[in-house]
Amino acid sequence: MSSWAWLFWLLIHCWCVILQTQGKQWILVDSPSSKEDSSERKLVGHCRDGKKNGDETDTDCGGLKCTKCNDTMRCKNHDDCLSSYCKNKKCSILETCEDNIKNQDELDVDCGGRVCPKCEDQKYCRENCDCLSNTCHNNTCVSAETCKDEIKNQDETDVDCGGSICPKCEDSKKCTSDCDCVGNTACVNNTCVPKCTPECKNDGICVAHNICNCTAGFSGPTCEVQSIGLCHDNDTMGTTPILLVTFDKGAPQFSKTIPGQFNFSTTYKQRFKPTVEDGHFSFINSVYKHYQHAWHTGATDHTGDTGGYMLLVNADFTPGEFYKGQVENLCVGLRYEFSVYLANVLRRTDQIKPNVRFEVRSLSTGNRLLAQLRSGPIPVDKSLQWRKYGLSFTAPSSSVVLLMISDAPGGAGNDIVIDDIALRVCSHDGTGFCPSTEQNDD
Repeated sequence: MSSWAWLFWLLIHCWCVILQTQGKQWILVDSPSSKEDSSERKLVGHCRDGKKNGDETDTDCGGLKCTKCNDTMRCKNHDDCLSSYCKNKKCSILETCEDNIKNQDELDVDCGGRVCPKCEDQKYCRENCDCLSNTCHNNTCVSAETCKDEIKNQDETDVDCGGSICPKCEDSKKCTSDCDCVGNTACVNNTCVPKCTPECKNDGICVAHNICNCTAGFSGPTCEVQSIGLCHDNDTMGTTPILLVTFDKGAPQFSKTIPGQFNFSTTYKQRFKPTVEDGHFSFINSVYKHYQHAWHTGATDHTGDTGGYMLLVNADFTPGEFYKGQVENLCVGLRYEFSVYLANVLRRTDQIKPNVRFEVRSLSTGNRLLAQLRSGPIPVDKSLQWRKYGLSFTAPSSSVVLLMISDAPGGAGNDIVIDDIALRVCSHDGTGFCPSTEQNDD
């Protein structure tokens, strides 16, 4: 083929276009094979010049003619990027909910927000709806709220208790009403505290269910029993008591008088001769000689008058009442002193020491205990020594019963002499008696 024929053949099968743009030449070649890869960009000219020009979005990439840009290179839309993801005008790895990166609007890695699934426990959150458990606590997804999650949630008043869902709260837990507390406690100052029924009296404190801690001077299940000692000397009015039992006086060593003549009773049996054994008593004006000289022989009464009698009791194994007497027309609200002089008639220290329990009981309300106090063991002395014992009480009713009871069971010893039983009013200018029309029994 001649050179002219070859040139003619090229003119038929090829055509060349020479383009001059910004001082550069572009050569676009079309051939039959171009139809197979027409979707691929054929790079020529400025797509390889190391500069950002033409419609490139970054150096030699992006736009309609050049190759797509790698990650971090500038872009205008997703088509400019190999990753097919343009974000903030830079090509980026395509953000998904499985890329192990906290992106998109995720609250934690691959979870939370509007796009990704809800977060599992211990992941960051802002609201309950960010969590699979639907429970966001302190910006952390936690297990669904229960009454055993050790978190104060739901409508609980304290951790895992109180409110309308969880069990009632125990002692010392927070509350808003009694309904938040277990049955034996009450809500006081927004705290569950023990409840005593009936309530503790006289400033007693309920420390456990139906257990009162009483203030000084009170005792009993609800601190209702007064247990205050004798009045101070300057608190006792005058020297004339409301009640005074001295057991009279006489020449015979053993008096024939019986307790009823002194307006009291005793559970011990009376003897009128020197045979006062266990469980018996006598009115004597001097202590007789006892077996083995165990007693203070010849000791006399406390009153000090010639031939004055005293009550001698040889207590036994069954605690009995030394004295039981009734007093009426007391003034409700006044404080009285119930006292007696006691002595241990024994000389030996190896014997049971007598102990006396003083009680004041209500006459009008079923023998209710109003006041109680114990003397404690009455000491042994080289010679018989009289000591004053008793209690003081505020009268809650106009009629009361006064008692002295043996509080040292046993018959080996436990022998006592009693004298000058008295009832006086404390710190009051009146007589201590109130007319029956003013009585106010409880």
